[in-house]
Amino acid sequence: MANGKETKVLENEGYLSDESDFYGDPETKASFEDRAADFDATAYWKSHQPTLTEKADANVAQALANPESKATLYNPYAGQACAWQLDESIEDFLRRLPPRTTEITQSTPWIFVTNPFRKAPKGIAVNDEAPPGDHTDWARCVTEGNRLLDELITIRNTIEKENSKKSTVAIDRMINKEKEVIVQKILDTAIDCGCTSGKVCIVSRLCCCTGCFSFLPLCLVSK
Repeated sequence: MANGKETKVLENEGYLSDESDFYGDPETKASFEDRAADFDATAYWKSHQPTLTEKADANVAQALANPESKATLYNPYAGQACAWQLDESIEDFLRRLPPRTTEITQSTPWIFVTNPFRKAPKGIAVNDEAPPGDHTDWARCVTEGNRLLDELITIRNTIEKENSKKSTVAIDRMINKEKEVIVQKILDTAIDCGCTSGKVCIVSRLCCCTGCFSFLPLCLVSK
């Protein structure tokens, strides 16, 4: 390749200098040179299917050229003191409602945090479950979930009956293996039914050790 000092690339000759060449024996180089001479770059780009990288680059360029309009944010717990507010930073929210020390009261049975990008109805009561989505099917989720739990009970009883002479550790290992399968099926069912919101209880070690359960930190996250 030219080093930019001794040889200059002439206009319309591309980026390859006269010093550029194909590697290989004379026959191989002649074959490559024939292919290069016959290659129609214009026709190639007209029929070429863009790669994922090229598509991503194009999307980024389009996004930079046309900034997205401001997203619509939702908060079904707007105005409720026990919930995170859209105009509240994470630092301010945790300072106002620290999970470790916030006491359970009638107005603060849980600490609520909702996904602001998930469309949800307004005015959800603080003692209700997380707001349902547009395509939530709780009935099917509960029915299928209970069926899977019953299936796990049947599997457990069968394993214990068929392996009564084995140690408890061995039996538990077999049951846990089947339990993992059922748990994954329940999770898949919840996702399929759009039921991925619920209460999460985070128990502080200090609370457990001292018995100060009036300070039990509770949190509901709506995904």
